Amino acid sequence: MGIVPTFHGIRVAEIWAMTSFVPRAYPNRIPAIEGARPRGLAELKALCAGLASSGGAAMFRLGGAPAGAERMEVAEAEIREVFERLSASEEPDAALLGCPHLSAFELKSLARAVSGRKLKRKLIICSFERAVREATSAVASLRVSGAYVVCGACAVTPPILRDLGVECVITDSA
Repeated sequence: MGIVPTFHGIRVAEIWAMTSFVPRAYPNRIPAIEGARPRGLAELKALCAGLASSGGAAMFRLGGAPAGAERMEVAEAEIREVFERLSASEEPDAALLGCPHLSAFELKSLARAVSGRKLKRKLIICSFERAVREATSAVASLRVSGAYVVCGACAVTPPILRDLGVECVITDSA
């Protein structure tokens, strides 16, 4: 039997939290997501990656819940609990973006956001070869700002963080 979480007024961070909460609260079920639908690639990517990685759900349905599925509302309290559970008490050494890997569009958007600035903390960005090729000037700009762009690997792989002297990260990933 499936479980149908409904969420409203979502942001990408709330999607990550919901994807961690739902499969843990209702293990061995296939979630069918109703309510607010992902508004674009970033939110869809957050939903898919979060359900698979932190939530452990191998499959989900987007809309169209099966007949007889149990329904639940994901309340703000559950979202807050996930944020608290995943938050570190220490100050992060670096920010990590790109789990899942950033697209060329996301690399370009990030480059515009940091354009002309020197980063005060380490910023580690994970992407993939095609995106890096499509966003060559954005990647160059990010590197000039002080960002580390990792291509084709996940930055949580121990050697990458260890080699950069990072023990605690802040991330937008579940």
